[in-house]
Amino acid sequence: MYKIDKVQKENKRIYIIGKVINIILYIILIPIIIFNFTLIIKSFINPNQTPDFFGYKSFVIVSRKHGTNNYDR
Repeated sequence: MYKIDKVQKENKRIYIIGKVINIILYIILIPIIIFNFTLIIKSFINPNQTPDFFGYKSFVIVSRKHGTNNYDR
């Protein structure tokens, strides 16, 4: 049978691993969200300029397929 101490230790270990994974996800996702919101706000404030974030500008590059006149969609 399972001992209560072993089960409690395993539950605590799983809880700690879950917390660490959540913190890592927050560290990765929060800067991405801030970057996107900054670009959206700047594009509404200055619609005739390319929005940037600390000098970095994001562009969408559209290229043609080789041998055709159709753009990728």
